[in-house]
Amino acid sequence: MKVLDVDDKLEHNRFKANMLARRFNPYHLTLTLNPTLACNFACPYCFESSHKALYMTDEVEDNVITFIKKHACVTNLHVTWFGGEPLLAFDRVVSLSRRMLGLGLGYKAGMITNGYLLTPDKASLFEDLKISFVQITVDGSEQTHDSRRYRRDGGCPYRRINNEKAGREQDTCSLFKEHADDFLMLRYDKKRNKT
Repeated sequence: MKVLDVDDKLEHNRFKANMLARRFNPYHLTLTLNPTLACNFACPYCFESSHKALYMTDEVEDNVITFIKKHACVTNLHVTWFGGEPLLAFDRVVSLSRRMLGLGLGYKAGMITNGYLLTPDKASLFEDLKISFVQITVDGSEQTHDSRRYRRDGGCPYRRINNEKAGREQDTCSLFKEHADDFLMLRYDKKRNKT
């Protein structure tokens, strides 16, 4: 397990080079799959709030498998689970992951999530589902994050994601670090990053 810091340019460049090499390899198929457009957060800057809370259907799951099978020369499949919030549709992540694993291809998956809904039960399935990379975005300090990224019920998510003061046995970051090979937390703080 390695924690990557956005300020570490060497690691960032390695990550980018690996992604580009996979992109142009005809034996490698990379998919970004959204099991849902629904989200448990209500971030004012996110496009998801203008979409209906759609969830992937069985028909779409079947179509994903058909699409992969049509790429006969592919020997390696890399999936990134995205959303909305993919942990809201974790049953679909499990179902489709198991079907893709059954195709006999080299398989690796990652997830981009707000991290709030991770539980020890879900995290314990990561190894079997080959989810080895997890990315959580955090918008700066606790005060900044919670003013920009709040739950639909108005609650503040930062402490549950980042430390053990949220009344849970284990915080989200620790669960991801324990159950994923690579863990990347992206922090954006206007004072540090000028755009």
